[in-house]
Amino acid sequence: MFTPTEAQGTAPLFLLEIDYHGELYRFAEQAINLADGTGYKNYNNILRDFSYSESTALIGIDIEGNSVSCAVIFDSINIVQQWRKGFTLEGQVAELSYVLLRDGIPQQDYEDRVLVYKGLIQGPVFGDPLEPIGFASFSIERKPYDFSRTILKPQDVISALTFTKHDDETAGGKPYPIVIGQPGRPKDANGLVRTKYCTPCYMIEKNSGSGDNLFMIAGHAVQATQVQVRDEAKNNVTLNVLSAVDYNGQAYSYVNFTGSALVYPGKTLFGNSDEVTNVKEWWVSWYNGGGMLNPFGDGMLKGGGDICRWALLLSGVEVDYGAWGNAAVFLNGFIFAGYINDATITAWEWVSSQIIPFLPVEVTAGVKGIRPILALVYASRYVKPANRISSNSDFLQAGPLETLQDTTELLNSVTIRYAKNGFDQDMSMLAGIGPNFTDYSYTAEYRDDIYSSTAANRYGLLELTIDAEFIYDRETAFYVAHTMVKSKAFPMIQINYNADNKFGYLHLGDIIQFTDSNLYFEDVIATVLGKEWQEPFWRYIIGIENAAILLARST
Repeated sequence: MFTPTEAQGTAPLFLLEIDYHGELYRFAEQAINLADGTGYKNYNNILRDFSYSESTALIGIDIEGNSVSCAVIFDSINIVQQWRKGFTLEGQVAELSYVLLRDGIPQQDYEDRVLVYKGLIQGPVFGDPLEPIGFASFSIERKPYDFSRTILKPQDVISALTFTKHDDETAGGKPYPIVIGQPGRPKDANGLVRTKYCTPCYMIEKNSGSGDNLFMIAGHAVQATQVQVRDEAKNNVTLNVLSAVDYNGQAYSYVNFTGSALVYPGKTLFGNSDEVTNVKEWWVSWYNGGGMLNPFGDGMLKGGGDICRWALLLSGVEVDYGAWGNAAVFLNGFIFAGYINDATITAWEWVSSQIIPFLPVEVTAGVKGIRPILALVYASRYVKPANRISSNSDFLQAGPLETLQDTTELLNSVTIRYAKNGFDQDMSMLAGIGPNFTDYSYTAEYRDDIYSSTAANRYGLLELTIDAEFIYDRETAFYVAHTMVKSKAFPMIQINYNADNKFGYLHLGDIIQFTDSNLYFEDVIATVLGKEWQEPFWRYIIGIENAAILLARST
């Protein structure tokens, strides 16, 4: 990318590459040659009638992405003739990019061009008698993602093949559980740790009389050295974590119940009630360390950003790992924990339902794959604008102020139910952001903030309660609740601006400090919601929170 100084006095020249049945064709709005280190890439074909725009909702999921429409003229082929030979344009890969021109000279070489969009050609129109024989118009749309890959491996199931001595009644057919973070160690309102037994363990080796009785706690290597285990009879013990590999060579972690106070199949008991002898469930609290090791750094896998890119890696789809790596620095402040043992759930289904909804991010499709757009305007407690912009002839208002939400879409009170128990599968703790809470206890903590109280005074109390199965960290629960309130307490106002080429460096989600004397804005915090090229200028959609507590008004 380029700086405002580098963009001064330039104009973008858009480029298109089409892989047409194995042969690469290059198009540009005007013929140009770009250096590529060993020679030049020649853009001799014509690109015209070009339209591209992108936008963000700041929070949510939009993997359909935007689309491009354009027309091209191939200078060396007859499109109708190729079509009759079976060489259609439909479904061919196309990539959009641009470079900056100053006095007709490109300011970037081929490797430094700005990639904008990549997808498949759809709905081509060709053979127009009023156009050249190489003419075609079409749209370019994202290639559909295949999200069918499950997060658990099909072969990672407890069976006679993988564990010949397993207890079939309690463990047979159970998938190996994946454990992330450190489940079962939430802190209460007084800052004291409350032990929760919340991930399952399964009997993989049963020996009546002599021999060890082994229970799997995770279908992978883990960080923890000790865990606490409780049975249905309410016996609980601390056990050392051991590791091994199964019949297929898959690593797993386990504990040895032999000699402990726990009740388990095959253990000889005397004078006990049916309630004790019929124990069929055992649940784990991760006492000394966490579950899966972090493939992107030290320690356990627990940060929201690292969990997202781990799950997306397992999904097998195209992912912008660079963008996720940058976002992880911030998103890893959201701490998650829990277990996965649903053999049918896909990696995308899991991360898009259990993790992404609790992060201040929009997940969308980019030119390099699925990528995040951080909603820093909502997530950061102390917003730091990247740039300061004042409205003038180079950044000029081009439309009215539009309110994006009505009051039925707003929230000013959010309660997160978290710290899921294993035995009853219910949430054990509450974290709430909002006014007028009165039910305080060591498991239910509530806080007010200026967004919730101001919005409730203006619109009335608007409440939402959410279950978070993969949150055990109290501060994360409050962070999520605060972010949700901040993003929904007031409607967003959006305004269109026409901007000089030098502002082309602005990206979706960027935060700017904005002044427009015509609208009585002075250094208000604004967010880039949309970007479109409308020759000869950029059209930006600027979003401003409609909150009296944020708007600095000029008089």
